[in-house]
Amino acid sequence: MRFARRSGESGVWCVDDGDRLSAISGGPGRGWERTGETFSPDGFEYAPPLEPGRTRQLVIVGWNYAEHTRETGSALPPEPMCYPLSPLALNAHLCDVVVPGRVSHVEHEAELVVVMGRRAKNVRAADALDYALGVTCGNDVSARDIQNKQGFSNLPRAKTIDTFKPVGPFLVTDIDFSDLPITMRVNGEVRQSSRTSAMLFGVPELIEFITSTTTLYPWDIIFTGTPNGCSRVKPGDVMEVSIEGVGSLVNTVVGG
Repeated sequence: MRFARRSGESGVWCVDDGDRLSAISGGPGRGWERTGETFSPDGFEYAPPLEPGRTRQLVIVGWNYAEHTRETGSALPPEPMCYPLSPLALNAHLCDVVVPGRVSHVEHEAELVVVMGRRAKNVRAADALDYALGVTCGNDVSARDIQNKQGFSNLPRAKTIDTFKPVGPFLVTDIDFSDLPITMRVNGEVRQSSRTSAMLFGVPELIEFITSTTTLYPWDIIFTGTPNGCSRVKPGDVMEVSIEGVGSLVNTVVGG
């Protein structure tokens, strides 16, 4: 099932019925039913497909695809490299990514994003998917000039700039996301192309590793890493993350 959330005060949840988005009472992970109200996908104003205010933390995973690790000149990590970030940079499908004037070098990162559905602590990999509600598309937009100034110490600042973490448009449940094509296009040109099966550490291993030290709560999210091909974007560029069966996340870069 594919769920979308409408922006605005009501923040109503909808299910994707193909040519229409049908409003529902309740929402993903709990009982729901269609209300009878429908919306056209054209002109639908998307919000991040998350419960408002419920995402306590956003965890990013670095160097989780071998080719991306090599293109950065880094060694393959012996264990997941995870960094908790503030969710305040979250952004939605079709919303602008705004680059502040003091930022000079921005790059895209297409990623599969996992949305947690249950409180998770010391979860075994074999049980990990029972704790995930679903997945969505994400773009881990990064200010490389800030990131590269002082290395890892500047990573949170480089990645939690307002609007720099778009996710959506759909939260997709009941899908096998272990081997899906993932692509990034910039102005229609393919910049990244891989499969989620190329991750060094799969989603179950990531959840096990993260929850061995940190409790994850419902609506916390994990950016699972990006394939090779990260490249620079500038104001006016249109970024599109596509994951088969999950959807396509589109955002335009604008100057701040």
